[in-house]
This record gives sequence, structure tokens and C-alpha cells, in this order.
Amino acid sequence: MGENIKMARLRRSLSIRDIAQRAGLSPTTVVSLEKGATGVGVGAVANVLHALGLAEHIGLLGQNDELGRKLLDLEMVPKKRTPKGPKIKP
Repeated sequence: MGENIKMARLRRSLSIRDIAQRAGLSPTTVVSLEKGATGVGVGAVANVLHALGLAEHIGLLGQNDELGRKLLDLEMVPKKRTPKGPKIKP
């Protein structure tokens, strides 16, 4: 995601400082976001997307979740139970 944001910024010929100012963030936060750092909050991502004119795309984050779908499908498979037989008393 960070690389996509960086490419969007570069296509618009905007500097990190420009985006940081428009998004109300520090340049360090924008650099961290573009590098994919885990400590950047979703609010910062939303602000940068808004500054790039891409705010409507925030709803697409996580949309194509192949792993999540596979995990969900595994949970939906009916579990096989062992057949119950007559109880045998010793």
C-alpha cells in the first residue's frame, strides 16, 4: 500500500513535504507510510489519500482478501463426526 501511495504522489509531482502539509502530518509520518511501517495509523493513511485526491478509495483497503476468504471457507466446511454406535457394557 505504501508503495502505491508513493507512486500516486510522484505521478502528481508532489514532494513528501507537500503531502505532509496538505495532510496535516509530519514528513516523517509520510515517509513511514510510504515505507509500509506498521506504526502509521489509519487516520494518517486517510489524510494522505485525501491530500492525493484518492479519499474515495479508502473503502477498497482489504477488499481483495484471498487469505481471509480461504480461512472462512475452511471454517464453513461441515466437520465430520464419528458415528455413534451402541454403547457396549463390560
